[in-house]
Amino acid sequence: MTGAGEARLSKQKATLRTIASELGIAPSTVLRALSGKPNVRPELREKIAACAAANGYVLPNHTTGNVAVITAEVGIFNYLSCLLAALSNELHKDGFRVCILSEKDADVLNDYLYDGVISTTWSGVLERKFAEIHALPFVSLNGINNRRDNIFSVCSDDFGGITRGLQYLYDAGARRIAFIVSSQAEGNRGSAERISAFRQFCAKHNLPVEDFCLCKEGSSFEELVAKVVELKADAIFYVNEGHILELYHELRKRSIRIPEDISVIGLEAWSISCFLDPPLTSLRQDFEGLARESVAMLKKLIAGKKVNADVRLPYTLIERASVRRRAKPAGEK
Repeated sequence: MTGAGEARLSKQKATLRTIASELGIAPSTVLRALSGKPNVRPELREKIAACAAANGYVLPNHTTGNVAVITAEVGIFNYLSCLLAALSNELHKDGFRVCILSEKDADVLNDYLYDGVISTTWSGVLERKFAEIHALPFVSLNGINNRRDNIFSVCSDDFGGITRGLQYLYDAGARRIAFIVSSQAEGNRGSAERISAFRQFCAKHNLPVEDFCLCKEGSSFEELVAKVVELKADAIFYVNEGHILELYHELRKRSIRIPEDISVIGLEAWSISCFLDPPLTSLRQDFEGLARESVAMLKKLIAGKKVNADVRLPYTLIERASVRRRAKPAGEK
């Protein structure tokens, strides 16, 4: 082509893709430029606008009613099933159609029309790179924010929730708490906050910490329970909504009674916790609230309104029978 202002496509109808192809750039870049989104160089923005004008292309001013919900490449376990069910209900209530994609399939966002995206991944990769590739309103649910690109998060208050659970165990007399997290992967906001809460709580109450923070990733429950026994722990805090049944099973195999020999607290697995023997004392994320706030934030962004802050929601403590309340040691407050 001889110049951006003179660019004329062949007889085919001009679209985002044909303009992108003519200029040798991605369709998402054309969309960002024509919709006034950030991260497009001024000279490229002018070039795109000129090419669109020369071909009589105007960006359609309508919504599709489609929202993409992106998940990590994992199976549907308790946490994700609760979250996706709540999200689907909330989005359908507002008249949206829901398309669930794995993180590895996020490229199809360029092939279909969506009004916005809610990500339930926890690696942080998508949040950091999304605006470079796509020009869609984006909400991070229980992930990280990226305020440079106007990406905000709706999250459970992991630090506050874990601290509340630890305080409950402490008030029940536990002093050697084995804290089992599902992952210590860099970029996992939830795990980082949970571990930080454990370390700060133990430091405040002069409890052992270094050997007591255990990671499920790469370990079997047989190995984890063997370590718990070696540590002479009087309580286990299992920080995950799944696999609590396997933990109970391994404790039973070793004839370790709950709560007589060891107290156990975990995150609420809605289909399991109340049916265990004994029923599990747990902390529950407000899945309905997370869905409600995420959809409300997304609707704001779709309407072109500004979002200024993240949203944090508290956990709920559900008292059942898996924690033994013991007398405090003599002289201890």
